[in-house]
Formats: sequence, C-alpha cells, structure tokens
Amino acid sequence: MSLKAQQARVQQAEQALQARVAETSSQARQLAACWHANLSPGRVIVAGLALGFVVGRARPLQWAGSAGVLTMLRSVSQLFADVQVQLDAVSGATTENSPPAR
Repeated sequence: MSLKAQQARVQQAEQALQARVAETSSQARQLAACWHANLSPGRVIVAGLALGFVVGRARPLQWAGSAGVLTMLRSVSQLFADVQVQLDAVSGATTENSPPAR
C-alpha cells in the first residue's frame, strides 16, 4: 500500500472519529436534558425512601459487626501505620545525610 493510500485511510478514520465524537456529545447533552427534566423533588424523595428501606432490610450493620470485618480493618490500619513510620524514617535519614544548605 502506498503512502498516499495510507494517508487517505488515516484521514478517513479521523473524519469518522470526529463524526462519532460529535454524535456522542450530542447524545450526552440530550441525556442530561432528559435527566434534569424528569428529576423532580418528589421522585428524588421516593427513590431515597425506597433505597433506605432496601438498605435497612439488608442489615449491613450486622455484617460490619462480624469479627472478620473488624479484624481486617484493624490489620489494614496497622499496615498503614507501619508504612507511615517507615516513610518517616526514610525521609528523616535522607535529610540527615544531605549536605547543609548554603
């Protein structure tokens, strides 16, 4: 395939991409307008109540109270604390070894 043919293919692909970008942005604007038009305070309240009821029925606090979750959280917090101590020690060692500023 010649260079001119390849350049023509690239140009055609760029034009197709630009058309897709324009189409996608148009559809995104249309979706946002439709979303805001249908988003009334009553619907927001009803959706919030329904979601709160579903989450309440799932009893997530019962899962969080299990020993496995708490043990995992303690381990992760200890890991972060250890990493922080090591980083502080390394940064302190590098500042002690650096020559004094003039």
